Amino acid sequence: MTMESGYSYAKKDADSNAERLFSKEEALRSNIQSRTYFTMELFALARKHY
Repeated sequence: MTMESGYSYAKKDADSNAERLFSKEEALRSNIQSRTYFTMELFALARKHY
Protein backbone atom coordinates (compact mmCIF):
# COMPACT_ATOMS: atom_id res chain seq x y z
CA MET A 1 0.00 0.00 0.00
CA THR A 2 1.46 3.35 -0.98
CA MET A 3 1.26 6.44 1.17
CA GLU A 4 -1.40 8.03 -1.04
CA SER A 5 -3.71 5.04 -1.19
CA GLY A 6 -3.41 4.72 2.59
CA TYR A 7 -4.36 8.36 2.97
CA SER A 8 -7.38 8.13 0.67
CA TYR A 9 -8.48 4.95 2.43
CA ALA A 10 -8.25 6.65 5.83
CA LYS A 11 -10.11 9.67 4.53
CA LYS A 12 -12.88 7.51 3.08
CA ASP A 13 -13.18 5.73 6.42
CA ALA A 14 -13.35 9.02 8.32
CA ASP A 15 -15.97 10.37 5.92
CA SER A 16 -18.19 7.33 6.28
CA ASN A 17 -17.84 7.47 10.07
CA ALA A 18 -18.85 11.14 10.05
CA GLU A 19 -21.85 10.35 7.84
CA ARG A 20 -22.90 7.53 10.12
CA LEU A 21 -22.65 9.77 13.19
CA PHE A 22 -24.58 12.53 11.46
CA SER A 23 -27.41 10.26 10.38
CA LYS A 24 -27.58 8.78 13.89
CA GLU A 25 -27.86 12.27 15.34
CA GLU A 26 -30.55 13.20 12.82
CA ALA A 27 -32.52 10.07 13.62
CA LEU A 28 -32.21 10.78 17.33
CA ARG A 29 -33.35 14.36 16.90
CA SER A 30 -36.42 13.44 14.86
CA ASN A 31 -37.21 10.67 17.34
CA ILE A 32 -37.07 13.17 20.21
CA GLN A 33 -39.23 15.64 18.29
CA SER A 34 -41.90 13.06 17.54
CA ARG A 35 -41.86 11.87 21.15
CA THR A 36 -42.25 15.43 22.39
CA TYR A 37 -45.12 15.98 19.98
CA PHE A 38 -46.71 12.70 21.09
CA THR A 39 -46.39 13.69 24.75
CA MET A 40 -47.95 17.08 24.09
CA GLU A 41 -50.84 15.44 22.26
CA LEU A 42 -51.29 13.05 25.15
CA PHE A 43 -51.44 15.90 27.67
CA ALA A 44 -53.91 17.79 25.49
CA LEU A 45 -56.13 14.72 25.36
CA ALA A 46 -55.85 14.23 29.11
CA ARG A 47 -56.75 17.87 29.70
CA LYS A 48 -59.85 17.49 27.54
CA HIS A 49 -61.01 14.50 29.52
CA TYR A 50 -60.40 15.83 33.02
